[in-house]
Amino acid sequence: MSEEEKKVMKNFSLEDEELIRAFLFTNPHGNDSFVYPQSLVAGEELSPLMSAYSRTHVPMQVRVLQFLDSEKREQTKAMLPHIKPLMEIFRLPDGTLKISRKTTGFNKEWVLTHGHSSIKEETNLFGHCEHISERAQKTITGHPLSKPQVKSTRYISYGNVLESSLEDEDILSLPDADRFLEVISYMNRKYVEVSDRLADMVFKHQDTKKVVEYLKRPEIVEMEVNKWVEKKQNIDEDYIPKPDELEKQRKRILKGLEDPGVRKAVGKFVFDYSRSYLLPLTRTSLGFSVDARTLEDVLTDMISHPRKEDQKRGQSLWNEAKKVAPVLLGEKSHVNVDMWKVKNEIELRVYAQSRFGNIEARNRGPGTVNLITPQKIEMYTDRFNAALVILPYVDAAFEDIFAQVSEKDVKEILQRAHEYRGEHDVIHPAISHGGLMVEMVMAYHGYRDMFRHRRGSRSIQLLSTRLGFEVPEILKIFGMDEEYMQDMQRCAEAYEEARKTDPFVAEKLVPFGANCRAVHSWQVNQIGYVGKLRTNISRGNLSYVYMARDLMKEMEKIMPETAKYLKWGKEDYPAHLWKKGYPLFDAEVRDK
Repeated sequence: MSEEEKKVMKNFSLEDEELIRAFLFTNPHGNDSFVYPQSLVAGEELSPLMSAYSRTHVPMQVRVLQFLDSEKREQTKAMLPHIKPLMEIFRLPDGTLKISRKTTGFNKEWVLTHGHSSIKEETNLFGHCEHISERAQKTITGHPLSKPQVKSTRYISYGNVLESSLEDEDILSLPDADRFLEVISYMNRKYVEVSDRLADMVFKHQDTKKVVEYLKRPEIVEMEVNKWVEKKQNIDEDYIPKPDELEKQRKRILKGLEDPGVRKAVGKFVFDYSRSYLLPLTRTSLGFSVDARTLEDVLTDMISHPRKEDQKRGQSLWNEAKKVAPVLLGEKSHVNVDMWKVKNEIELRVYAQSRFGNIEARNRGPGTVNLITPQKIEMYTDRFNAALVILPYVDAAFEDIFAQVSEKDVKEILQRAHEYRGEHDVIHPAISHGGLMVEMVMAYHGYRDMFRHRRGSRSIQLLSTRLGFEVPEILKIFGMDEEYMQDMQRCAEAYEEARKTDPFVAEKLVPFGANCRAVHSWQVNQIGYVGKLRTNISRGNLSYVYMARDLMKEMEKIMPETAKYLKWGKEDYPAHLWKKGYPLFDAEVRDK
């Protein structure tokens, strides 16, 4: 590759670009990195950059350099002569920030020695991870105090990404790894193939042609132009569009309704269905902001995880974090391999499987939701807590576990759960539920969005294929459901074989279309928020839309008067109907 081809910044030399990159990032060109404190990209600019990055195919470092090149060119050029001297003044040769003797002493005494951990909360870090598996990144995104921006499945360049999953070291560690690699390769091909087939069928469908004709109507085009003007005026209240700008916008709208534009748009539309074929070892990327105390928890969980990938990425992130917070997150910080977690994932899981593993893995709810309340089950007791402890280690429903826990079991479970506690550990993290417990059994591809609701408590079982699979309605419409279930069954067989060796590695073979179980404890106001946000079918994935609607229906059963004040969407549309056609359906089909 020539020097010109390597460049990201058009207005700077490659040498200058590399210097700028090293000034900004602790690990230039690396997959795991943090942003140094500096003035080029800071404060209010970092958050929207992370959001924009999550909606592109490009890596975080490339996106930041492009931003400086196009939007802050003069400031970057003005800063350029000062970068080397600043790096020499404020950093050690290995890139670690130079911390004053006074600060180092204070942090060692009050934070590390005396345990004033709240001080760590004032140190904020911005980081990114590239090419991390969907499963491994959940430790970062799942912490309630982490603020992540994960690349949507719509913005990942799968032509480059899918094949990298064949190099997953956890899968390669399995006996007869080639067998599993064959399944992975097959599912990768089927994802691309099914995406294309669905897009073609939706594009050619008569309903899509009607939608395009509707969108081309002059009054609809004008409505879209007016929306565009309103958006511009929301940004600049003094903006008055010129006639040529309005005409240009009309042409742009109509251009997008030509065949290539429509085919591209429905190609994105069908991703909500075809992603059922994706596997959790698929690589993704994320940017995140986090305080040092939260990052300490995240890193500890990652390096304590049974999977190799999680351990290595956790160690890699820790190495980079030490450059920005060398004392608070250094070798003498509280980041460590948590033997309590390690032992529980091995010994407590083995015990839970031997004692409760024979309970049928089933869905206790009438739909995707089983709402567990104090009226349904005796909460806030030792037996309740013991059942909570067992939940993450088996495949069974919570009420089924609770029914099987005897008085003798209670003492043994609680004793085993706390046997290896360390100095800083309090009580098993699963003992945190109560009130309105939402047990959901739904397709993993839809739960990935519900996972983002981090208020309240959350317990998640390992991914498995034992709860069956969601069959997207669009596959039934186009006669692809039998083929789909055959493909899911192939994954189920591979999963069961891998689970015999390692249930954590086996998770990576569970397709997104498989049902998973999670329990969230939410107050009424949070349930109301989830319902209002996630029942909007015009914006949402059908899997979580229907789950959220099931939750609203369950709320109506237990508190009918209060539920009258909950806001939630109830409109339904054919699964194959391109979302831009919803207004047409409302006007010409629903109302007739």
